[in-house]
Amino acid sequence: QDIDGIDSDRDGVRDDVQRWIYALVPNDPKKQMALRQLSRSFQFALHPEFDHETRLKANSLLNRALDCESLSFPDELHGYQEFVHLEAKVLNTKLRTMRQIENDSKWTQDEISQERERDPQPCDNR
Repeated sequence: QDIDGIDSDRDGVRDDVQRWIYALVPNDPKKQMALRQLSRSFQFALHPEFDHETRLKANSLLNRALDCESLSFPDELHGYQEFVHLEAKVLNTKLRTMRQIENDSKWTQDEISQERERDPQPCDNR
């Protein structure tokens, strides 16, 4: 299996991850949406060409997804637990984990320490 995996509906969320999200929060569309958005940001961060522009987009996607998650999971501990579990689901193969480690090493101090404004409506609602 490759890094991208199977995404039958082409929404940026692998099918196995999407099934896991629906099983985790079966009756909460708001939390499902937030976790799908976070999943898309994790998957995007596995991009094979993790150049400066891609890293900036990845950072923006992750920040928006985290802001959306904090709105959808008001209990900070519960939200953090879902973040950790979802990241483990997205990085569920050696190839994916190795790509994440490789891409993580490309970040520069300037890229990760930039001040940012919070988006008042961070959720993609998809």
